[in-house]
Amino acid sequence: MGHNKGKDNVKKRAVRRKKNDRLQAAKDAAKSATVS
Repeated sequence: MGHNKGKDNVKKRAVRRKKNDRLQAAKDAAKSATVS
């Protein structure tokens, strides 16, 4: 461990961002569905 920590963090961050984007999209869809 240690020498490729930076790369690992970038990968994890990318995965987390994708997950958050999906959650946010679902939240927005639910909100607009309840509003309309």
